[in-house]
Amino acid sequence: MKIKIIVFILVSKLTLVSAQSYRELVEEKEQLLKESSEINFLLKKTEASKSVTLEDLSLLNNEINVQKNILKIFDKEINALATEKKNIESELIQNTADLDFLEQSYSRLLRSSHIFSLKQSPVKFFLSSQSFNQLSRRIYHMRSVERSKRRLFDEIKGKKKEILNKKEEVTQKKSHQIKLKYKKNLELDKLSQSKTAKELMINNLILKQDSLKKVLQKKNTRSDKISKEILLILEEQKNLEKLNPKFELVSQKFEENKGKLPWPVNRGSVVSNFGEVPHPVLKGISTINNGIEIATSESSVRSIFDGEVTKIIVMPNGQKVVIIRHGQYFSVYSNLQGLNVNSGDKLKTNETIGTLDDKKSVKRSVLGLQIWKGREKLNPRHWLGGY
Repeated sequence: MKIKIIVFILVSKLTLVSAQSYRELVEEKEQLLKESSEINFLLKKTEASKSVTLEDLSLLNNEINVQKNILKIFDKEINALATEKKNIESELIQNTADLDFLEQSYSRLLRSSHIFSLKQSPVKFFLSSQSFNQLSRRIYHMRSVERSKRRLFDEIKGKKKEILNKKEEVTQKKSHQIKLKYKKNLELDKLSQSKTAKELMINNLILKQDSLKKVLQKKNTRSDKISKEILLILEEQKNLEKLNPKFELVSQKFEENKGKLPWPVNRGSVVSNFGEVPHPVLKGISTINNGIEIATSESSVRSIFDGEVTKIIVMPNGQKVVIIRHGQYFSVYSNLQGLNVNSGDKLKTNETIGTLDDKKSVKRSVLGLQIWKGREKLNPRHWLGGY
């Protein structure tokens, strides 16, 4: 009996762990599907223009990676369901064995009661008692037999219901597995289509190598200008840090929110990562990114933390760059079209800084985001949380 209890506890724990991991997988898959939907929406934004850009290629690469991750989740989901199904089937076997034992016990008890009633009627059995104590014991015995019958009958009834529920669970798990495998095959088809589209896109971009080099040169020029402006701010305000004790406090609060800072836009996808990144088309050329670039269909851009607008830069193409100071830290927002702030303004987290593009525009916009600590460039992805 102890062994049965131990086995039941172990199976229950395995089922619980499996259920928890399955819920986590479902949540992770939902997040990936949401990201995939956003990327597809961004890609369709400029579909009508028939022009292919590096951002399109980056978005498609993101989509391929997301689709691969979704397929991995599907495999894990299917395996988790198979484990749950196996555990339920093990419980079903044990329940069936328990039911068989209960039915045999009930049958023996009924048979014994029947044989006893044939030999002697209950009335004669009680009347033949030699003493009051013997009568009491016989009454107690008969009641115990009846209680045992009722108990066994109820247990058999409950066990049969439990077995029916377990069989239904197994059927549901099998059905769910079939649906997941079907959805997985759909995702495989999408992945194949995305890879074909990627090849066509790369071939299209290779034909535009000269224009890609010009775009890269302009991008590097803008990046150098922003870096110089930040270094100039540091030089101008280096004595201010020593005089103002609030700098240290603001810096500390900013650090405490690492990995939890809000995104500067409601939704989007990173199309250019931080650090040294090989050019996706131009062979042998790498770019050094001081931050990340986020493709978005949103217009409004928000501050990622409390701070002060330290400087506003206007680029030759008319786009604006806003630099916000958070103690020793800076957040930099580039490619802005319109502004809602002025230099010296104090901002709160999620307060609107400006806009990326006209709301009526059908084109996708790209926001540049950098985070600095003094002269050190930091990877914004390590500081941002979820949408």
